[in-house]
Amino acid sequence: MALRLAAVKAQEFTVAMPEGEFHVSFRPATVAEEIVRRNLFADRREEQEVNSTTVIVVTHFNQQELLRKDCFLTLESCDIEDAKGRRLLRSGMTEVDFNTAWGKLPAAWATEIYDCCLAVNPNWGNSKRVPVGEVKSAEADTSEVQ
Repeated sequence: MALRLAAVKAQEFTVAMPEGEFHVSFRPATVAEEIVRRNLFADRREEQEVNSTTVIVVTHFNQQELLRKDCFLTLESCDIEDAKGRRLLRSGMTEVDFNTAWGKLPAAWATEIYDCCLAVNPNWGNSKRVPVGEVKSAEADTSEVQ
């Protein structure tokens, strides 16, 4: 009998902060997302000859970029709103829009969101922290496997 990919179930978290609470859900990463993430760790070195001078470009990233990328890759929903009452972070956003929205978060909120991401994708972090939110069964269903 052939194996069939099942619908991916997202896990939902309720995160209590001094300012109030919010809900966020994440799904496990796919192999394609694992590859995107691992590319951040790959050194890319380009050498070009320009007017008898060798130009070397080395690409790197920082830890905060990794947190943001991990959340971008697997976020399903988040009910934090901007000043106009619109959802700040949403599944399906472009990475540029997500990065802009992520940059508006207080650092403590971003850390809690990332801890929820790690709870669903534990192989991504060395974090020993447990999200402050309660994990509940999520009804979120991402039936379309990408």
